[in-house]
Amino acid sequence: GGPRRRAPALPGLAARGSRPRTFPGRRSIFVSARVHPGETPASFILEGLLGFLCSKSPGAEALLQRYVFHIVPVLNPDGVARGHHRTDTLGENLNRVYGRATPEEHPSIAAAEAACSAAHERQGGLRLYLDLHAHSNRRGAFLLADGGAAASANGGGVGGGTGGSARLFGYALARRCGAVEFAQSDFEDAMPGTGKSVVAALTGSPLCFTVESSYTRGHHSLEPFDPSTWLALGHACLEALLDLDRLERPLPSLGLDGWHADTPSLERAGGYFADGDRRTDADDPGCGDSAASRGRPLFGSICGPLEGQALPHALLMNPDLIGKSVEFIEESWVGQAASRQRHLRLHDQDGGIWIRAADIAFKDAQRGRFFYGVLAPLEVSAEAPSSSARLCGLSPGTVIEADERRVVDGELRARVVADSSRGSTTGWVSEYRTTFFDPRLGGEVQLMRLRRPPKLPEKPGPYYAFPI
Repeated sequence: GGPRRRAPALPGLAARGSRPRTFPGRRSIFVSARVHPGETPASFILEGLLGFLCSKSPGAEALLQRYVFHIVPVLNPDGVARGHHRTDTLGENLNRVYGRATPEEHPSIAAAEAACSAAHERQGGLRLYLDLHAHSNRRGAFLLADGGAAASANGGGVGGGTGGSARLFGYALARRCGAVEFAQSDFEDAMPGTGKSVVAALTGSPLCFTVESSYTRGHHSLEPFDPSTWLALGHACLEALLDLDRLERPLPSLGLDGWHADTPSLERAGGYFADGDRRTDADDPGCGDSAASRGRPLFGSICGPLEGQALPHALLMNPDLIGKSVEFIEESWVGQAASRQRHLRLHDQDGGIWIRAADIAFKDAQRGRFFYGVLAPLEVSAEAPSSSARLCGLSPGTVIEADERRVVDGELRARVVADSSRGSTTGWVSEYRTTFFDPRLGGEVQLMRLRRPPKLPEKPGPYYAFPI
């Protein structure tokens, strides 16, 4: 085609050099990081996102053909240079000045806001806004969105189309990245002055998010977060967008014939969110009662090879798993027709790898020593079913030891043998307060697995010194 037009200068800001070109027919994606300068995981998340874009994979090529990416890697460079944690050189939290930022007092935010608005108005409309952060006192990775701001900008109410789209992105992200805890995400987080709330109100785009990640770990696994966790999260943000694109725009128009997406689950989840989150667990869009899931895992031990047979590659690379009692949180069928084989994915703390069902000796429960920190008021019942007689309640901060885990009536239960409030004792507790609509995502956590028993205080009772 002919020469592309260049974008006009941003209002109120002096142009330096040539303005970028515009690309007709493509929408915009805006990504920013380090508005809070000390939140270094944000830079790793961005690196993962950029790594995916530069991978030359079919998914990356499809995104680059459909969208124009606008990226601000460091929104608060002065704060980074000076070693600040949340503020700029004037001591102000720049993620509270969107909508009122000026070039004189908040130059980076004023420029980023102008650039984002221009991208929306002159580059096909804003498809996705991601402001990357880290969180110092919450576990796991999660999303914050302001569904009310997006709905108001579109002249509608909260929920339905705008809120449903945001939740569906969060669902797709949680299915792509085990570090993301959907139950922790908040899609009605109205916070004045934040990037995601102001941009949602300005553009009406439902996919405006603050992306948060713990510095330490999540509730799902004992394994600590590290740069590989955050790189994978950035990677998954774009995979989740591709999943939504495939759902909204059928193949082959995307050119993604080889793209693997769990489209049936996304379709069912989309119906769930459109229904206003009013369905029950019986309407589970993800998997049947017998399928392995995070909320309702299957248990077993890994078998060694039969005589005369070679060790499967997955076990050849992880021989320490042989004979180990483990849990499985997802399953899939691989192959065609008569040659199809059932595979199950190990829990993240056991490596998250896929194992053939033929190499597993399934068990009705997992037995061993398990330590938990109580996160919310907890009911202890006399027997394995949660409907059995109540023994007592435990307060947040209590540490408990269990010797058995099993799924009973659709609930993941643990048998208590001791706790820091009562000493040696007995009873059964639920690991999740509620199981989410798709049990593969887990649910609302009320027990957090601990790697080892913490040092108990001299006096029994609740305390919060949970080890990582």
